[in-house]
Amino acid sequence: MDGWITTIQDFNLRSWRTKRARKDNSPQSASVETSSFDLQDTLVNWKKEQDSGIAKQLAEQTALISKLFLDIGDTKTQNNQIKASNAEISKTNTEITQSISFINKQFEELKIEVEILRGERREKQKYIEHLEYRILDLQLKSRSSSIELRNIPQESTKTNTSLKKTERPSNDLINIKTTPVDSLNTVNSYFTTVGGTLANSLLS
Repeated sequence: MDGWITTIQDFNLRSWRTKRARKDNSPQSASVETSSFDLQDTLVNWKKEQDSGIAKQLAEQTALISKLFLDIGDTKTQNNQIKASNAEISKTNTEITQSISFINKQFEELKIEVEILRGERREKQKYIEHLEYRILDLQLKSRSSSIELRNIPQESTKTNTSLKKTERPSNDLINIKTTPVDSLNTVNSYFTTVGGTLANSLLS
C-alpha cells in the first residue's frame, strides 16, 4: 500500500514537472493542485482506516487465539486430572476387590471352623448325655436297697435330729429297724413342699 501511494506521488510530481509552467494566479493550476492534495488525503485516510481495521481484526484474532490456547490448556489440565482420578478410582476398585476376596476367604475359613466346632459340640453333647445316663444308672443301682421319702414338709433348717424325727415314724410304719449310727447313711430323704399335708397325716 505504501509503495502504491509513493508511485502515485512520483507520477504526480513527474506530471507536474513535465507540464509547462503556469502562472501562480492560473485557476486551472490551483484546481489541479487542490485535486492532487485531496486525492492524497483521501488515500492516506483510507490507508489509516484500513490499517486500523486490520490492526483491530488482528488484535481480536490474537485475543481469540490466546483464549483458545488457554481453553486448550484448561482442557488438557482437566483431562489430566480426570485421568489421575480414573487411575485412583481404578486403584481403589482393585483394592476393594482384593479386600472382598480376602474377606470371602476368611468367611469361608470361619464357616468351616464353625462347622467343626458345631460338630465337636454335638459330639460333646452326646458324650455328656451318655455320662448323664451312666450316672443315673449308677444312682439307680446304688439306690436299689434304699428308701425314698417324698412329700415331706420342708423345714427351714435341716439337722440330724430333724432327720431322725422324720425317719423314725417311717421305720415303725414299714417295720424297718436301723441303728442310730447308720440311719442317716442308708436312708435318702427328699424334702419337698408338695403334698405336705398328706405326708403329715401319714406320719402322724
